Amino acid sequence: MTEERRLAAIMFCDVCSYSRMMGEDESRALAVIGMAMSCIDSAAGLFGGRVIKKLGDGALCEFPSAVNAVRCALEVQRAVADHNQSAPPDQHFQMRIGIHVGDVVVADGDILGDGVNIASRIQPLAEPGGICISRDVFDLVKSRVSIETVNLGPHDLKNISRQVD
Repeated sequence: MTEERRLAAIMFCDVCSYSRMMGEDESRALAVIGMAMSCIDSAAGLFGGRVIKKLGDGALCEFPSAVNAVRCALEVQRAVADHNQSAPPDQHFQMRIGIHVGDVVVADGDILGDGVNIASRIQPLAEPGGICISRDVFDLVKSRVSIETVNLGPHDLKNISRQVD
């Protein structure tokens, strides 16, 4: 059997402090997750992405373009900021987003591989409300998307055999 492989931009999103929120007020946490997923679904649709799966307080998305993955992440963070501006303080939330580009294996509608793992491991490096992109993504988008960046340097990531910049 031949496995299907493709190059993809992978976006991994996570709601900050979700576990604490769930412990404090379950219905509030569920409302926040609904809003977060709505922001992700809308933005992914705008930029040609596909939500592969939702993971409780996060989502894994795939894009055929690193530029569109970054544009989507910017739109998600903009939508969350807009929500927070108009919602009562107890409904405010923030997200962290990680984006990497790499080879993925497609299996039963899911994507797997080093590229997915790196995207999920760099996501916690983002500040709440921020986006962390790998050097590979930066090199693809630097002249195509207007973003302010800070180089965090190479990082050792859990279960990744090489440092990721």
